[in-house]
Amino acid sequence: MSRLWYHIKEGFRGVFRHLAMSLSSASAVTLTLILVGVFLVLNASLQYVTKNIQESVKLVAKISADYDTADLIPSIESQLQAIPGVVSVEYSSKDQQLDVLISKFPDGDGNAFETYKGEKNPLEAGIIVSTASGTGDDFRSDHGH
Repeated sequence: MSRLWYHIKEGFRGVFRHLAMSLSSASAVTLTLILVGVFLVLNASLQYVTKNIQESVKLVAKISADYDTADLIPSIESQLQAIPGVVSVEYSSKDQQLDVLISKFPDGDGNAFETYKGEKNPLEAGIIVSTASGTGDDFRSDHGH
């Protein structure tokens, strides 16, 4: 037991005898641990954001004015709904598309688009397709394309 106390006492003597080197090595270890911690937090945050984006993928299939008729829309919707991985399909008129565009600008900055309401609206109607996953695994074809 006395040998153990001797080594502990000599260890502390060595630390205080070479204080500059002891502080230097302690600072290097501390800085390394802080950097590793920062990168771990950034990595976890990036993975969380990426996962949220993948889970909330929505596609907008634009519909040409030639096909934007009441009798063709249900047919297009049912074809899209039949694709594996599609969770929901929702028709959005060109006026609804413009309202969504205007709502994306905070503090009234979208008011510049107000002049396009009605017949001047250049946007096309669309079908909003919500997917089960944003990875694309559900949409791969077996045709090798």
